[in-house]
Amino acid sequence: MVAEAAGVFRSARVDEALALDPDTVSTACPYCMAMLGDAVNAKKAACQARTSLEVIDVAQLLARSVRSGTAQSTGPGQETARPVQND
Repeated sequence: MVAEAAGVFRSARVDEALALDPDTVSTACPYCMAMLGDAVNAKKAACQARTSLEVIDVAQLLARSVRSGTAQSTGPGQETARPVQND
């Protein structure tokens, strides 16, 4: 019964994510990452998700964003970090 409930939860979460047509699905929870990864792989196998869709840890997403220089602020009054200039 628990496995069945987990399967329904997993499928529902992936369906919600796929409705947004993402390139990446990210989570900070290792258990969720495993569940989402399994569900995304099942959707890919059924040709219901793009083969390029990836499931990654939120820390990996942050690191990728920082390395590529695409990190942006999201809140009001917050600014994107800028290099300090020494005069």
